[in-house]
Amino acid sequence: MTALPDATVPPTPDPADHPRKVLFVAGAGRSGTSTMAGLMQILGLHVPKPEVVPDETNPKGFGEPAWAVEHHTRLLREAVVQVSDSRPDAWFETGRISTREPERIRTAQWLESHFEVASELVVKDPRLSWFLSLWRVAAIRSGATPVFATMLRPPAEVVGSKQKYYANRLGSAHLASSWLNMLLHTERATRESVADGGRVFVRYSDLLDDWTRETMRVGEQLQLQHVLHATSEQIRDGHRFVDPGLRRVTQTLDDLALPPRLHELTAETWSELNKLAEPGGDQPAVHEALDQLRQGYTDLYAEAEAISRSSVVATEHRMRQGGRGLDDLRHFERLGDVEDLVRRPCDLADLDRRKVGKAGDDAQVDLGIERADATRGLAAVDARRHAHVDERDGIGRARRQRRLHRRDRVEALMAMRQVEAVVRRRIRRRRVVAEQLRRHRVERILRRTALHREAAGIAVVHGRLVIDDQQALRNGGGHLQQLPSYG
Repeated sequence: MTALPDATVPPTPDPADHPRKVLFVAGAGRSGTSTMAGLMQILGLHVPKPEVVPDETNPKGFGEPAWAVEHHTRLLREAVVQVSDSRPDAWFETGRISTREPERIRTAQWLESHFEVASELVVKDPRLSWFLSLWRVAAIRSGATPVFATMLRPPAEVVGSKQKYYANRLGSAHLASSWLNMLLHTERATRESVADGGRVFVRYSDLLDDWTRETMRVGEQLQLQHVLHATSEQIRDGHRFVDPGLRRVTQTLDDLALPPRLHELTAETWSELNKLAEPGGDQPAVHEALDQLRQGYTDLYAEAEAISRSSVVATEHRMRQGGRGLDDLRHFERLGDVEDLVRRPCDLADLDRRKVGKAGDDAQVDLGIERADATRGLAAVDARRHAHVDERDGIGRARRQRRLHRRDRVEALMAMRQVEAVVRRRIRRRRVVAEQLRRHRVERILRRTALHREAAGIAVVHGRLVIDDQQALRNGGGHLQQLPSYG
């Protein structure tokens, strides 16, 4: 006699019937994001392929889609933002990138292609927090619900881990600042999901102590069906995956010897973030406290940036006196407008701030740089508002300035293109002669063609005449013409 199935045991749902959902694992690097993403993958969520391969810094794997890493790296390069950037203004730069419609379409199409494989995805990358609004829009366009899990680890341990495994030489103060910048703004960027229960905060130490309890809490809070219906075999795989010894770096804030105000802000921020990891702790009072801390950090950074300007100028001079090229400056985390000069075109309105002159004798060309507006014509974003969420912040003044100078900028652009055409013709006619040009000959060419350096974006750098169509470069159709080396 065949036994009837037990009517009290509900049938296991078909994973294909689960609603579409994307879990974004956010947080600073070395905070346990890889452990969380790896566990979610074991429990049934899909990490889009191909994945970043494991290495000695993370032998059990990163749980990162390679496409997402490459995507974020390219966007950060365009925004001139570092992975561990400590500038509050950096969020406005990445926020503007996130509003680009082609990037939203590209990201949504990528998600859509992987929803054909599974209904619940997990996306993780240390760069992810910079583009949370981009991913939120892409998920919604794909008919999916975006949910967020932010990993929390004591900032001193994050700093120590980065210094140990990434050979980071930028110093404890910088790394602690970047942790503050990342966590304070990640919390603000995900706050929109509080109302529908779409975000959760997890302490790394809690995950290592009892991963089953923490992942079940995440699954219930975010309604991740694969986690809620995990099998006993998946649980066993999870036990084999989690190693409590993964927490290999333990130190305190006192060990970092941070400046007093930075130490205070870091300690207070860690205390408030911990409240978010408690049951029922994601409350308005905590949000208000974090807003005040974010404002405090913004003020502190502005003060430090203003005070340290001389150090930046001194570094620029040492680079030139040491005979190192401008390309070498790319290895530095932040060198004010030197970084802007090397890695992205400037606004036409700023061209008069960059002058070409001679220093020392005739055999040495010196590039003089005056610092442009730190926000490049943009009003500061109130720390209580977030550039990802409030995209209209800080653009009014810049828009008015663009209208006021539009005619001058158009005329400058036309002059630049005329100059470029003249120089190209001269190069074709005098290719042999150009090889033997000296500085007085370059100056003579400039005078003959009635060039205006302030409008034409011309620089003599390491023996080359550079004519740079800045605005066209920004629009993707520019041209960079260099005369052959002389001298």
